[in-house]
Amino acid sequence: MNETLQTRLKSLSEAVGVSGDESEVRKLILEQIKDQVSSVIIDAMGSITARKAGTSPTPLRLMIAAHMDEIGFMITGCDSGIAQVMGIGDHDARFSAAKRVSVGSGKTPGMLLWAPIHKSYGQKSLPEPDDMTIDLGAGSAAVGDRAAYQGQFAVMGEHTLRGKALESRAPCAVLIDLLLGDALPVDLLPAFTVQHHIGARGARTAAYRLRPDAAIVLRAVECNDLPPEGDRDSSERAARFPLIRLGGGPALVASEAPYVTHRNLFRLTRELAQQAGIPYQIDALNLSHRTEGEVISATAAGIPTITIGIPVRYSSSPNGLVDVRDLEHTAALLRVLGARLTAESLQE
Repeated sequence: MNETLQTRLKSLSEAVGVSGDESEVRKLILEQIKDQVSSVIIDAMGSITARKAGTSPTPLRLMIAAHMDEIGFMITGCDSGIAQVMGIGDHDARFSAAKRVSVGSGKTPGMLLWAPIHKSYGQKSLPEPDDMTIDLGAGSAAVGDRAAYQGQFAVMGEHTLRGKALESRAPCAVLIDLLLGDALPVDLLPAFTVQHHIGARGARTAAYRLRPDAAIVLRAVECNDLPPEGDRDSSERAARFPLIRLGGGPALVASEAPYVTHRNLFRLTRELAQQAGIPYQIDALNLSHRTEGEVISATAAGIPTITIGIPVRYSSSPNGLVDVRDLEHTAALLRVLGARLTAESLQE
């Protein structure tokens, strides 16, 4: 296993960065990339943008975006060690029962309150995030403090890593890995963005600042490689939904409805992956929330954009799983694309 990538992902996963308060994650990233990039800017939203100069005399400007934030909660009130909260981001309440959280800059330990089984037997619905509360014991919290799930990073088997917030920190780790490598013909314009979980707001301002010739969005895609539920026909399910496997390679996202990937950039990426022998998968998402791909592609006069997904099982949970080979193959694909991307390949 790539121990450098594993160590980097562990530190990023264990950091706290709920949407709107990503400072701890931002500090870690800046420390790792500061000697490899120039023109570092932390914008008014809190996103990091920078430049790694290309080797071409007239380099294309390629933006690569990865969001730093994770889902969590904001404290809306606290009395006698019991904190009321509002959810930040899309929570799956099935992952939240009695989970440990850390609250505020001091990382006060707490636990999400959940009715015990003898009081909730027969309950047919799960509570909404805004209806949850946090038990801080004898602790306290201020209104506006963020609360994040606590995870426990671990190596599982030969290739699998477990941790919290991997849907954001795995793409960040891959982008850092790319910046620490040799320069490419293109100007690399990294954008570590904020507030993905509340409307991809940081990506919009970063793209407007950078005005790239093309953009790649690195994000997680949810695996659907578990056995089918109940007696559902797995062949019918596979026909309706692309199968994304952990360890199957990066996912080239054809669409994130209502956003559709730039046709020529998608075709070029797929061809380069095939030529380089890099395993890949194809995904098509029908999402209800705004994504980085959607906002970047529609910035200014329009930016050719592709989303490349890193498969994550149990995304946005305290115990997500990634395969380190998927991270390595994603980094390899980015290097190949950065070496072969031309203005002509983007033209319609």
